[in-house]
Amino acid sequence: MILVAYAALALLLQTGVRGAPFTASPAHKRFVHLTDIHYDPLYVSGADTRTQCHRRTEDSQGTDKAAHYGTRGSNCDSPFPLVSEVFAAIRNDIQKDSPVDVVFLTGDSSRHDRDSLVEKEASEVYSQNAEVVYHIDKTFDLTKTTVIPSIGNWDVSPHNMLPEPKYASDAFANLYSVWRPLLESGLSESEVNSTKQTFLSGGYFDRVIGQVNGEITVRAISLNTLYFFAENTAVDDCEITENTGAVVQLSWLEEKLTHARQQNEKVVIIGHVPPIDHNDNPLYKPNCLRLFLQTIGDHAEVVLSQFYGHINKDVIYLLTRQGDESIDPRKPSTYALNAVTPKTVIDLQKQNRTILSVSQTSSSILPVHNTGVKAGVISIRPHDTHIMRESQWFIDIVRANDKFASSPGQPSVSPITFKEACKTDDDYKMQDLKPRSYQEWLKRLHDEAKLDLTLDDVELKAGKGKKPRSQILKKYGYCMDALEKQPHPPPDNHLSLSPAVVRAVLISATVVFVGLMVAFYFFVQYLEKDGDVLERQRLFFRPVESNRGRDNFTPGPSSRPRVNFRTFLSPTSG
Repeated sequence: MILVAYAALALLLQTGVRGAPFTASPAHKRFVHLTDIHYDPLYVSGADTRTQCHRRTEDSQGTDKAAHYGTRGSNCDSPFPLVSEVFAAIRNDIQKDSPVDVVFLTGDSSRHDRDSLVEKEASEVYSQNAEVVYHIDKTFDLTKTTVIPSIGNWDVSPHNMLPEPKYASDAFANLYSVWRPLLESGLSESEVNSTKQTFLSGGYFDRVIGQVNGEITVRAISLNTLYFFAENTAVDDCEITENTGAVVQLSWLEEKLTHARQQNEKVVIIGHVPPIDHNDNPLYKPNCLRLFLQTIGDHAEVVLSQFYGHINKDVIYLLTRQGDESIDPRKPSTYALNAVTPKTVIDLQKQNRTILSVSQTSSSILPVHNTGVKAGVISIRPHDTHIMRESQWFIDIVRANDKFASSPGQPSVSPITFKEACKTDDDYKMQDLKPRSYQEWLKRLHDEAKLDLTLDDVELKAGKGKKPRSQILKKYGYCMDALEKQPHPPPDNHLSLSPAVVRAVLISATVVFVGLMVAFYFFVQYLEKDGDVLERQRLFFRPVESNRGRDNFTPGPSSRPRVNFRTFLSPTSG
């Protein structure tokens, strides 16, 4: 029995190790992607959502009122309680098992300018960014965690409008001043000068985020995507014959990628505005989009991934080669970029193109859907640096607001907690995030979508209702909106425990059981050696004989009869 118990304990320990959260090692870099915080200090809980949650009105209904932690699906921005509690939850939940090494902060930290009665001032851009920097500094140890920011279209004033660099020097200088703790922490004087030179002249920069034996292996590049952004009418489209901010930045990007190839480095690219949205609508100006895709495609083997914000959705985009390989700037790009959605997987797989590189947008802190944060791990090895896994940490904003409303007098118990979901290894069945793995993942999505269409047609003819089947595709669809649309089971009336707690309880119970068995064994040994008749009778609930053969023996403190314990276990004894 003891051997069985030990075997059970070994199995539980094995299961616990396999299911434990990933802990980064020196050969790994754990990253977090934060985007579109849109902090609004003017947000008033209980205000009318039609006022952007700035003012209460007499005719507002219950459903039109601003909730404490933000109002999902409204035009309101993020209140202070949400911003504060999100960073606290990052400390308590995401960093619980291991610290974060790198943070990608992809812009739009300040509020929108949608309230005609409270016009946004230019100074708010910097004060609200400063508030976010304050929370980042409280959450992460900036001597150990590298933070890479990028400029969002609401991080300039007026929004979207960023003129050519010679007219934007004040905007760059003001942002640099606010972001200085993030941009300069941990850098040498020469590295600070390099960062300052490119940021102040164009709003972009690069920084080393991974080394092996002193040699650079991974570099992050922060782009100023506003110079490519179609809605930035303050600058023209990219023309390679002109020395514009966009063209200079693209030339700098090509130099960095070429250098990375020559030095066997890998690159992570971040920015605010992605090249296209989740419906494949271009967000860059036509020439800028073509030149950008050409630059990335020509150096795809050194780009680990690209991280963007802006669209408030968690979407994966695939870069593939198409048509003629000519790089004639007068011809269309030889590369195509497409969003992966449940509606596009069949057509994407039909094209049978080889995936060269991947980019992605992340869910936002702003609760357009649920609040979401992306996290992942980069494996840093010479000649095999790659992203191992990613997942999404989300907050169910509606439930958090309901919990706060039900217990407003308990501010010490925060209902804001992150839950991990959308795991590329467990949920998407991907062994890593190399282009080959995405190729296999896309095929699985395609096969599930085709099966759904086939079975739906059969069931429709048979008069049967549709049943859920496509597991990976369904999970990806839910993850795009930070699980906002995922059906929730009814709340349990009994105590629910996490798998980690259940494992701990089972392991503890097994250890206690083994300990009791060992204690019982030694107790039996004691009875065989020193136990008296009454002690044995109480143990076995039956009369026993003393080993001295005396029928009328009364045990005393100085006389303890002995007996062979094994005779009482014999079927013929007694």
